[in-house]
Amino acid sequence: MARFKVLGSVAHNFGHSFTSLMNYRADDYIMGHLVARSFETGAPELSVDVLKGVASPPELLTGPIRDSVSSYCTWFPKLLASHQSALEFVRRVELRVKFDLTSAWQDKTNGSVHAPYVCRVLIEDSRGRPWTAELRGSWYSEPPNKNLAPSKWNAARQAFARLVDQLRGRTHPPGSACATA
Repeated sequence: MARFKVLGSVAHNFGHSFTSLMNYRADDYIMGHLVARSFETGAPELSVDVLKGVASPPELLTGPIRDSVSSYCTWFPKLLASHQSALEFVRRVELRVKFDLTSAWQDKTNGSVHAPYVCRVLIEDSRGRPWTAELRGSWYSEPPNKNLAPSKWNAARQAFARLVDQLRGRTHPPGSACATA
């Protein structure tokens, strides 16, 4: 039986998954791509309308970020079902990740620049009631590992991306960057 009361947990789990180490594309974690792009463009906040599959601002939407947002929008109904809820119980779903670029600091050991973030997920149910989750932390763009040659570094990241995708049940088309080692 589908239920409303789990929507708070769905909001938390959705935001936590998006900001986690499991959200990896191309050569970095999505949060790393996002914070790097935020520093480059000065745009500190990603906003996603999950049900419509629309994200903004466009200057943050590089290929890996667009791909991740698309995957998460597609995954949302499955997450609902795994919590014994249903899409007809949901009117609106919004994910927002905002970096505080003015409070960034530099790691003296590897030179990476960290920025605090807040990830907010709002699920408005079909009755108009909001269910929210807020996650806080800091993130940085992954610096290259100087101990690995570039080809080995890329191969290691691609192997990790394939493993994560296999765990999530995704496959890559033949000839894609992740399909070959």
